[in-house]
Amino acid sequence: MLADALHDINPYYYFVDVLRVVQHPATCVHELTPRLWKDRFAANPLRSDCTNWHADTITPSKHRLRSSIHFLQLGTMTTSQRISPHPFNRFSRNLLISMLTLLTLSTANADPYKEKAGAKDHPLVGRFQGSILHNYGLYSFERVNVPLSATTSEPVEGKVFNYLYITPKDKSSLEVFRNYKQSLEKNRFKILFACEDAPRCAEQGLIKNAQEWTSKPATFSGGYDSMSRFDNNGNYPPRFLAARLARPEGDVTALLTVLDPSSTQANKGAGGPYFLQIIEAGPMEIGSVKVNADALGKGLAAEGKIALYGILFDTGKAEIKAESKAQLDEMAKLLDQQKNLKVHIVGHTDNQGNLESNRALSQKRAEAITAVLIKSYKIDAKRLQSSGAASLSPVASNATETGRAKNRRVELVEQ
Repeated sequence: MLADALHDINPYYYFVDVLRVVQHPATCVHELTPRLWKDRFAANPLRSDCTNWHADTITPSKHRLRSSIHFLQLGTMTTSQRISPHPFNRFSRNLLISMLTLLTLSTANADPYKEKAGAKDHPLVGRFQGSILHNYGLYSFERVNVPLSATTSEPVEGKVFNYLYITPKDKSSLEVFRNYKQSLEKNRFKILFACEDAPRCAEQGLIKNAQEWTSKPATFSGGYDSMSRFDNNGNYPPRFLAARLARPEGDVTALLTVLDPSSTQANKGAGGPYFLQIIEAGPMEIGSVKVNADALGKGLAAEGKIALYGILFDTGKAEIKAESKAQLDEMAKLLDQQKNLKVHIVGHTDNQGNLESNRALSQKRAEAITAVLIKSYKIDAKRLQSSGAASLSPVASNATETGRAKNRRVELVEQ
């Protein structure tokens, strides 16, 4: 048992490392395990990044350990100093076992696998039955490299949903993997790439893909559930799957990485973790940043026109959305500042639909903006002219959704 394993090992090395674990587990916990079971603390010097610890500086969250180790006046130590050998008596050994037990219990109780409050499954790809949705995160727009083979991938941009699930403890990673594969195929997803043989998946480096996106700070609310937390540097190889659903409104890509149940702590009574990432392909929303009056004036002075993406409309409609007010305020401010300025307000569309309907739509949108400036901001109607250009003056290719989004705009043009 533990007491036997610790026989004839210098206890003071343990006390120093226990203090390190208490204070900075992310930095120094690796110092404890290798030396505990391999090197036996063979009078190794202290590492520079884990030095200068003192029993009185234990963090408040570990206050319950203070009484056990307060007597250790270790003082300040440098990397050149070694701790002198000391007999490992029964009291020292028992005290150390108690301290390590407290640390273990503290770690186990601090991070139970619970359902994430307020989080929901994706409407197109749900959870394996009985799983816990332990954490969840969202990017409104991000790029993800989707593996198509062990050596190739393609970038996909759009809205990204990240899910971390914990399976029931009696379910294997293979069962979870095959259930997802069958379910996705049944729901018209095309399998882009699948790796069922976990050791081979690890050899192909597929774990790196999941490590990449799960290590980003905003991946999960709380920002701590990365793949490396579970895979233990590759000791628990994954099974991996990439699938895609083709839709007129934008493709949906699903990436699944399933780890063995052994990668979670047994004392939590849980199964294995699996990471599900859903990418809804689409352009970045344009219009989140307004162009202020000063920039409007400079743009007109430099080029005679300036494109605005902060005036928003629903598809096929000419009613101005409420989110457009900030941009309208800046347009009115410019016209108030420059009393002699006269402008054309020109509506532009992409090439979806026929030219005549787009011409009419762009004209109506320009007229709606002009009407608001006259009625709500008291701008003289003689200073404003409305025009619709449809798709006749693109600023990007209409072959992609990103290009079409750039073409849907309003321009302010100096008369």
